[in-house]
Amino acid sequence: MNKYNKIGQLRHRAYLRTLTTTKDANGAEVETWADSAEFWCNIEYQIGGVGEDQVGRRIQPFTKALVTLRYDSTITERSQMVLDAKEYNIETLAPDAHRMYMQIVCVRDDEA
Repeated sequence: MNKYNKIGQLRHRAYLRTLTTTKDANGAEVETWADSAEFWCNIEYQIGGVGEDQVGRRIQPFTKALVTLRYDSTITERSQMVLDAKEYNIETLAPDAHRMYMQIVCVRDDEA
């Protein structure tokens, strides 16, 4: 996406989650995902919607999505995105040359 594309293409609402560490009642550290930002984006799901990755000796289904949004330096590969009420892990980030937009490849394991 570049400056010549219409801003209306960023029509999907997505949420960014970051991993936070808190202490439970016993004082042990607990890691949880917390919503940290929301933004407008364009979502393109992989053709066919899903793929399969062999993990160990079993096939594990997954869904990939290409997300385009305005550049945001707070998004990292350690973050998570929520797209259409489903959690996705960030696989790669690619800002454009002018740091106006960025494309993010997200993956979600489809195991029940």
